[in-house]
Amino acid sequence: VRIDCIHALGTLDEKRAAQTLMSILTSDEEAAGICSAAANALAELTGNRQNDLDLQRWQEWWNANAGESDAQWREKLLDERSARLSQLQTRYTQLSEEVQNVLTDQYQLVPDLEKPDLLMRYLKADEPVIRALGARLVFDDVISNRSITDEVRQRLRKMVGDSSPAVRLQVAITLRALNDSEALD
Repeated sequence: VRIDCIHALGTLDEKRAAQTLMSILTSDEEAAGICSAAANALAELTGNRQNDLDLQRWQEWWNANAGESDAQWREKLLDERSARLSQLQTRYTQLSEEVQNVLTDQYQLVPDLEKPDLLMRYLKADEPVIRALGARLVFDDVISNRSITDEVRQRLRKMVGDSSPAVRLQVAITLRALNDSEALD
């Protein structure tokens, strides 16, 4: 229960939470597992993963930040989180583009008889980026006058109600290119 509470403290953006975690981490009376949970919660709270379980580094970090007012501390913390989020968003976008390129290349290399199965795999993927790519590949096939199986057409019709707006848009564009009258409803 204590470990769960310690993890919960790591989700807060208050200086008092960090102070509590630091007191747990620096206590001589706490078990190693509790101290480890406090260090992990501090890393979660601050985004400072390089300190790991190093008590001296955490103490230096706390000494550098403890003197700030609650408002200053929170503003600094939120600014740092915002910067990390921006970096993650950029990395996610780059990764998504790279995955799409790799999957497109894979699709192009697959023999024509295997393409429908691979398309269905893309169209049924958990990730919206891959489902949208699958719909775009069908669009490309339509534009290139390649035949589209009934199974793929039926799957596209079902995807009109996809949870992702990007997928719904690509599906609509693809169905329009297919001129699929059964998709009108």
